[in-house]
Amino acid sequence: MKFKLLFLFVLSFAILCSEKLIAQTNVSGDITTNTTWTVSGSPYVLNGDIRVRNGATLTIESGTQISLGNHLLYVGYDGASESGILQASGVTFNGSAGNNGALRYEHSASGTVSNCTFTNTNVLFYSLSAPVITGNSFDVHSPLYLYSEAVIPNLSNNIYGSGKFYISLTIDV
Repeated sequence: MKFKLLFLFVLSFAILCSEKLIAQTNVSGDITTNTTWTVSGSPYVLNGDIRVRNGATLTIESGTQISLGNHLLYVGYDGASESGILQASGVTFNGSAGNNGALRYEHSASGTVSNCTFTNTNVLFYSLSAPVITGNSFDVHSPLYLYSEAVIPNLSNNIYGSGKFYISLTIDV
């Protein structure tokens, strides 16, 4: 009897663990209402670009993994009325080696990204975006780009790949 109970317990535990190991959420398209990505839905795999817009906030829970592949996660899109907000802390962002995915702040986008890890992920700031980027770790394949009309984001206490800070600055004339 004890053996049967132990066997059922182990079998139940194995089934629960295997479901968690294969769980993933495929995402693409527009986020136009407040949305939360949870650890239980992790990893979130981008099958196309994501656009957080129309004043919506995307909140990503600590411990969540985001697989960008070579897609973009836009915060804000196509004009000031399309602004978006990203709130993320303790999140892992992974792009594809050699063809990085990107976190791209557009048109008055804002929010706070803190204590996150970026691997093979470009981070781009455009058109009056002003997020707070603090306490994050960027590998050597995760450059930051500041483009014209960008309000300089609040960058503090981040670790950059080789211990050096690289910013590619492009100014359109």
